[in-house]
Amino acid sequence: MEGTGNSFTYVHPDCESGARLVWDWDATYVTTRCYVSKAETATPTYPYDSWATATPDLAVALAMDVDEIVMDEDTFPLSSTVTLDRKVTLTGAGKDKTFLDFGKNCRGFVINHDEAVLRKVCVMNCYNEVEANPGIGAYLVKGRIEACRFTGARGKGGTGAYGGGVYQGTHTNAVIRGNSASYGGGAADATLMELCGVNGLDNLTLPIGVFALLNLFLG
Repeated sequence: MEGTGNSFTYVHPDCESGARLVWDWDATYVTTRCYVSKAETATPTYPYDSWATATPDLAVALAMDVDEIVMDEDTFPLSSTVTLDRKVTLTGAGKDKTFLDFGKNCRGFVINHDEAVLRKVCVMNCYNEVEANPGIGAYLVKGRIEACRFTGARGKGGTGAYGGGVYQGTHTNAVIRGNSASYGGGAADATLMELCGVNGLDNLTLPIGVFALLNLFLG
């Protein structure tokens, strides 16, 4: 067998005529999984397809065309809403181990694909000031959310954002606590919730006027 570049030629030893089989292929590297870790033992190397070569920047991983993004135990800051509108799974190390912190800057997730999945993470400190944008932690149009925690989400006073933790969709084994909205402090209009803990005392549903007062003190 002889090879050069992206082409290989094979000559069968029993072939008297010396017939050759030649094949070519696209040598572009294809990966289906990307790893995210801040571990000092990792040396970030594209395409970040192992823990040893993981990227510490979740935003870098989200921009890649992969089937799954796997996140280590840590806190990963995000400053803009994450939209999942393709086949992809975001997997953390556990809802009490991998924290996605939106820093009270924006809504968390918009998930809009049948094969998009968010699992095993804690989504925290989301913020929404537009009433027409429901789901402060996550707006689930399509796809699934599994084994996640939503906490610290709130809407700006005077606009009446609703669905503090999550809005719509299918949620399994979720914990939704410490969120607030003018309608559905924890969850609003969810299609299916299985084995979920939505604590009514921890998720506040408040009138717009009370929201405005809270914002004066909470900033």
